[in-house]
Parts: sequence; C-alpha cells; structure tokens
Amino acid sequence: MIDSGLSREDSLTVLRSALEHVHEGVYCVDNDRRIFFWNAAATKITGYTAEEMIGKRCFETSIKHIDHKGNNLCAAMCPLVATMFDGRIRTEPVYAHCKDGRLVEVVVNAYPLLIGDQTIGAIEIFTQKAVVDAHQTFLRNDKQQKSDESGLPNSDYVNYFIDVKIQEKRHFDSPFVFQMIRLDNFDEIAEDRGDDVAEGLVRQMAELLRSEMRSSELLGRLKKNILVGVYMSAAECDVPVIQRHTDYVIRKLMEDENLKISVAGSSATAEDTPSKLIGRVNELLDKSALG
Repeated sequence: MIDSGLSREDSLTVLRSALEHVHEGVYCVDNDRRIFFWNAAATKITGYTAEEMIGKRCFETSIKHIDHKGNNLCAAMCPLVATMFDGRIRTEPVYAHCKDGRLVEVVVNAYPLLIGDQTIGAIEIFTQKAVVDAHQTFLRNDKQQKSDESGLPNSDYVNYFIDVKIQEKRHFDSPFVFQMIRLDNFDEIAEDRGDDVAEGLVRQMAELLRSEMRSSELLGRLKKNILVGVYMSAAECDVPVIQRHTDYVIRKLMEDENLKISVAGSSATAEDTPSKLIGRVNELLDKSALG
C-alpha cells in the first residue's frame, strides 16, 4: 500500500467524510450484521436517520428488503449476508420499505469488508433503481434523444431528462434551473424569409447557447421556436444571472437578425413534475413577452 502520509485515524476520517458526501446510500455492518455506519444519502433515500439505524442489526430495522417475489430477504440470505459468507461482490435490485410507507426499488451493491484475509463485515451501496435505469437509458439511447430536424434533444427527451433531474432533486437535493428561450417572431421570419432561414436562426441560437453550457447540462428543443436549458447546481437566486447570461450570449445575433426573444426560468422543487415545471416557466415566459 502506498504511504499517503496520513495516520490511520486521519485516513479513516477522510474515508468517512467521503462516504458521507456521495449521492449513493451507504451503510456498513459487522459480522453480527450490526450497523455501524449510515450516510446522509441513505437517510434521503429511506427516511431513516443514522441515529435510528446505527447499533441495530440490519434485520431488526423496518427497511425489510424484499425481492420481486415478495420474499423477505432480511429473514434469509440477503445479498449483504451472502457477500459476507463467500466474499463475492453482488449487484441486485431489491425493494426497501421507507419510513414514510413507500416501497422503493433500489439497486444494491454488496462488498465484503476485509482486514487482510479476514472478513469483518460488509458494506452496501444502494441507489434508487429508477435513477440507475434513467442514467443507463441516457447513455444508451443517444440517437433516440435527438430530433430529426435540428440534432437537438427533442421534447420527449427534454421531459425525460427533467424527470430524472427531479428524482435527483427529491433524493439527493441536487438543485437545477429550467429555462425556456422563445423566438417570438419565428413564424414572421419563416413567412418573410423562408422556413430554412427561420430554422437556421434557431440552430444558430442553439450553437451559441450550448457552447456556454457544461457537459452535465442540457440544451433541448421543446417546440419549433422554443429552446430549453437545464442548468445544474443552480437555485432560484441564480435564475436572473442565467437569464442575463443567455441575453448576453445571443445579443449580437438578435440585433443582427432583428430577433424578438422571450426568456424565463425557474428552479425546480421536489414537488414538481416535468409538466408542472414546464407549465410554470411557460406562464412566466408569456408574462415576460407581455412585459
């Protein structure tokens, strides 16, 4: 092992801090299946606090993992116990009972905890299966994410992406801002200068905006004249800043081409749905155009 220069106690403190800040739920048990570590994300996903969980054996808690057939895994050979028994790493979807009564499907990853060759317990890392599936779909369906017209993510994908981010907001408190940018005189330009010109101007706007966004963020197309942006790690107080930056990025194009643009945005809440968030920002967009 490479010497980091840290004492054993400091190394454990750093490791504990890292596990506290990851987005996945993490808990550790000893060979008696007694929980001795429970991180903040595990609380966000299940509702149970570290104070409620630490010191209890996992099968004594109310989480009660069950499989897809309804079998109580805590009363049998659950993935965590099986991993402690044979040392094999396991990844399995199971259901967990949350404190508020919900039954949530999670993907658990079980690893043995070892000192040398001796197993001293196990660690389980878990996240909601819906989030895992959404991320895998995000990576897998690149061609299906794009609209045929412009190469931008289409309205179906925009709705899907927002749904994923709302789930992350609910369970990991990951803030984001949703913004709509509307070319109000799109039809007028199309009638006077042709459909290709109007379409080309939307694409130019998209290229300018996308060049200023991070790879984790999304620029999509909701309608023929409406672009949308999803900006990560941003709260309501950041909405005016994002809108000013949007105006700055496309200002020259607006002036050169005599474009009429309306912009509005809002931060997402844990109670939002894609349609609710889009509807709220659309109302702000209409008010912005009237103002």
